[in-house]
Amino acid sequence: MSLALFGILALGFSVATFALKEGRRILCWVSAGTWLLLGITGYNYSDALWDTYYALFLFSEIMVLTFALLPVALREKKEPEEIDEFAEENRELIDDVERSERDKTNYDRLFRNRKKRAKLSKFNRTGKE
Repeated sequence: MSLALFGILALGFSVATFALKEGRRILCWVSAGTWLLLGITGYNYSDALWDTYYALFLFSEIMVLTFALLPVALREKKEPEEIDEFAEENRELIDDVERSERDKTNYDRLFRNRKKRAKLSKFNRTGKE
């Protein structure tokens, strides 16, 4: 009874994974879980090493690996958005960024000696201990 139930659930979730657009990644994990339950149940029913239930166990373990790795393949790739440089609000933003870069380089030029002086020890700066 439980073997048939897990088999129907595993097949149903597997078909739903490919039939639906939304929630595919979650359905992959649910389907992998039901295939795992089917495999464990098949292994428990197995009497000999190579009977039908053991073959069902091996097949379901392959399906577990497949559905566990499937969300990586089903991932949607997002294209980076293009910035229209000629739009007024974007032009202002780009100008602000460029202005801040110029201010940073001017600040470094003006206060370069202070940074070096702060790194020197007191003896090196004054000659006294």
